[in-house]
Parts: sequence; structure tokens; C-alpha cells
Amino acid sequence: MTLSPILSTLSLLALAAWAPASALRAAESAPAAAPAAQQAPGKVAQALAQLPTFNGRPAADAQYYIYLQSASWCGPCCAEMPEIARLYPEMRKAKVELILIGCDASPEADLAFLQKYHAAFPGVHYQEEALSTLPGYTPAQGIPDATFVDREGKVILRSHGSAIKYWRRIIDKYEAELTQPTPEAP
Repeated sequence: MTLSPILSTLSLLALAAWAPASALRAAESAPAAAPAAQQAPGKVAQALAQLPTFNGRPAADAQYYIYLQSASWCGPCCAEMPEIARLYPEMRKAKVELILIGCDASPEADLAFLQKYHAAFPGVHYQEEALSTLPGYTPAQGIPDATFVDREGKVILRSHGSAIKYWRRIIDKYEAELTQPTPEAP
């Protein structure tokens, strides 16, 4: 017999001697808490699940999302796409999902734009009415445009698409601000 089952039995006996029987029954029947990694999808993931996408489905486990409004006919968009495509696998490892909001004439043209640069991230074709359900999304005044949001759709930053190069710094700064105590009002 190994020591582990003995210790487990002793722990249960000690708990039984200390806790009332009703508490033990409640503990036995209560469902186990879900691990943090399996938390329910946030509002952004739920909204994205309802939208037609191309080039795969957006990750439901992301903690942050970046909406990139971009198009194949836009010179600055084409100039930054190779680096964005290169950064994407690193983003996914950090639970950041990048979503192309394609501004080309059709979803097929948007997909061809991603494929031209071997970009592995998913996309949604620009349709104002459908995208109005996406938390934190607002139509761009110009492209490329990047909007960083948390999993619930709170906007962290809206900037030129080139800000995606600094995705880690932007998110680290946001997380640091979340952990700072708020000053008390006088």
C-alpha cells in the first residue's frame, strides 16, 4: 500500500471529525469548479461564433482580441501584412486572437489577401450590420486600423494597424494598469 491513499483516508477522517455531516454531503454533491483555462467564452468569442468567417474559426479561449480592418488594395495594409502574419503564432500562444475585418469587395477577395501573405488568422468580411454585434467594434475612418479589446469587448486601444507590431507591450501595459490600486477620492 502506498502512502498517498493512507494520507487521503486520514485527511477525510480528520475532516469528518471536524465538519458537520451536512457540510460533507454538500461538498460531495457540489460540482467541481472549472479550471481557469476552461472558463466560459467571453462576449467577443460568443459574438464571433455567430458571424460567418473564413480562414478558420476565431479562438474561443482568447483573453484579448485584435480587430484588424484591412484590404488588399491598400498600400500600407499590404506593407504591414507580412510582419503581422509572422507575429500571429506568437499571439495565439499568448491567448491573443487576431481577426481580419476584410474590406475587399467579397469574402473570397479577403481570403485571397490573407493567403497571399500566408496569414493563418481568421477573418470576417466587412458587413456593417453584422459587425455591429461585435463588442468593441466600430467602423474605421481609414485603414489599416487596429482595435485591441479584452474578451468582454472593452476597448484597450484603437490605433493605426502598425500598432499590432507592439501587441505584447500594449497588452502588458493594460494588464499592469489593471493591477494598480485605484487612488481613493479625497
